[in-house]
Amino acid sequence: MNDQERLEKLKSTDLGPIAFYLNHKTVFDGTRLKKDWDWLIQTVKELQAENEALKSSLEFQTILKESYDKLHGQELREKFKFAKQLQQAQERIAFLEALLKAR
Repeated sequence: MNDQERLEKLKSTDLGPIAFYLNHKTVFDGTRLKKDWDWLIQTVKELQAENEALKSSLEFQTILKESYDKLHGQELREKFKFAKQLQQAQERIAFLEALLKAR
């Protein structure tokens, strides 16, 4: 694979400025880079895959948090509903006790 093919391969991996720097360094220095281009491309692809895994992990954590918040919110609503029913029952009991004392 010649340098131009390697440069085109690098451009297709979203390296952008790095690919141009490496290409110009090779041309202006008149020497070959010690690093293997294929190794560089593979490393970039691995980093991109790791980045995607981190993104999906973050999305999973967000979904998990939202589910927990919904569940926790549902528990709070149920507790509030129970507390309201308890208060209403206590008010009824107090009213009935007042009626009994009035007789």
